[in-house]
Amino acid sequence: MKKNKSIVSIICLLVCAVILLYVLNSNPPEGLTVEGYRCLALVLCAFILWISQAVPVVATCLFLVAGFYWFKVMSTKDLFAASGSNAMFFLLAGYGIGEALVHTNLANIMVRFIFTKAGRKTGRIISGFIIMTAIISLIVSNATAAIIVTGLAVSVMTALGKPT
Repeated sequence: MKKNKSIVSIICLLVCAVILLYVLNSNPPEGLTVEGYRCLALVLCAFILWISQAVPVVATCLFLVAGFYWFKVMSTKDLFAASGSNAMFFLLAGYGIGEALVHTNLANIMVRFIFTKAGRKTGRIISGFIIMTAIISLIVSNATAAIIVTGLAVSVMTALGKPT
């Protein structure tokens, strides 16, 4: 299994390299700027790497930001302005809160409460997560609440293991 993952990773990396080399050596389609064409290629490569997990997600994100500079999609000033925007820090804070909840006893209490009230009924469990999202969104923004509950749902799925 590990050998197959290595082969898939190498193939995905080669596909990304071919895409980037093609884009660098070809003209963009009519109506698309060179910067837009290169940006599209970089984002496509990032999606391929995220889905295949050929390289760690963090490395792919760093590649994407650096690629915008290397392929002259954005100027350094614009790149730093976009990378340090309020939206970026908002998302980081949301993921941080979600991660903190997952690693504290509060997350276990919330999930245990949902499961005791819902029993074994899937619809009730999903409804419990929806209600929990609504309650959390009273305190923080909706996007942050969704991020937090997504982290909790992932921890539940991890605890349950792979379906047989």
